[in-house]
Amino acid sequence: FKDKRRVLVYLIINYLSNFLFMVFMFKFHLLFWAFVMCIFSFVSILFCYMEMVLINKKHSYLLIPNVIWSLFGTILSIVIYLLN
Repeated sequence: FKDKRRVLVYLIINYLSNFLFMVFMFKFHLLFWAFVMCIFSFVSILFCYMEMVLINKKHSYLLIPNVIWSLFGTILSIVIYLLN
């Protein structure tokens, strides 16, 4: 039960950081803080994936596209920040 609670906490952190990324990037045009939110999102989904592997390996495969997408978003965000 504690493992599932940790996964839920990581998912909530991930969803909040994704939301804040959108606000910082597109509403306020704060590129550095958008990059920071991308890093939080990537780290939280990575922790969530590692916890899910311990709970159920088959279900953890569903998080792999999210991990890849968060990594891509983080790289894209830093490139946009550095080019501006």
